[in-house]
Amino acid sequence: NFSSIFSQKAATDFTSIQDATRSSSGNTVSPQNVFLKVLPSAVKVLTNDGHGTGVIISKKNNGYLITNHHVIDGYQTVGLVFGTDQDNDAVTLGEVVRYDEVSDLALVRLKTEKPGILPIEINKDGIQIGDDVHAVGHPLGEDWTYTRGYVSQQRKNYSWQTDVGEHHVADVIQTQTPINPGNSGGPLVDNFGRLVGINSFRSGSGEGINFAVANSTVQKFLKSRASVQRPSIPEKFRENLVSTGDENKNGIVDLYYWDDNKNEVWDTLGIDTDEDLTLDQLAFDENEN
Repeated sequence: NFSSIFSQKAATDFTSIQDATRSSSGNTVSPQNVFLKVLPSAVKVLTNDGHGTGVIISKKNNGYLITNHHVIDGYQTVGLVFGTDQDNDAVTLGEVVRYDEVSDLALVRLKTEKPGILPIEINKDGIQIGDDVHAVGHPLGEDWTYTRGYVSQQRKNYSWQTDVGEHHVADVIQTQTPINPGNSGGPLVDNFGRLVGINSFRSGSGEGINFAVANSTVQKFLKSRASVQRPSIPEKFRENLVSTGDENKNGIVDLYYWDDNKNEVWDTLGIDTDEDLTLDQLAFDENEN
């Protein structure tokens, strides 16, 4: 039931987009027309819980796209809408092939052939701080939105946390390009429409601090053959658990913080150095200071 996902706003004028795309001379779209070049590769990814963005990376076996794991989390089948669809309500089904919870990436295969899809070109030259970068996605339900910014920094082996027990590690591109819910999983591209990363998350405490998983991590994920799941936190650890840590920076919990006094301040620390779900040390802060 993907119908509930569609926005109630007026539909995007796909006809004008398609006409503009057809009017360009083949694939020689100028760098300034990045949106037109990226559009045939961009996808809206639908689940019954929400939506995100994806990008076509191959035409083999009907076609493959990459998106964020958190966009498809809990689903084996997802709905796909393409910017070049003649019918605004057309939905193509895709199946999740594999995913990596730590780098927050997922690979999806189209279940049926989709004429007109175009795999995005990959940037193999690298990028520099200050370079222009562009994004196409569906922020807050505003479909097929284009934004532009620049590379603020590149960060290797960067770690971030999205919830208790949910730690991530990947090479990332920090960018000022505006990113909002709905952009997740979509392409971050250079001035020539070549993929440099997958838009993934933003800072919750600052402005203009947004992150895309970099091509280096994306390519490692695509070469893998199996999904990557974190070990589940044991039920016995969950009571009064208020936070977790990843001291080893591998996406697996090794620090547990409990609030046994139930006053919203942690007072017990559990350390699992070898990440075998058995505590090696316990520390108590009775005064919570």
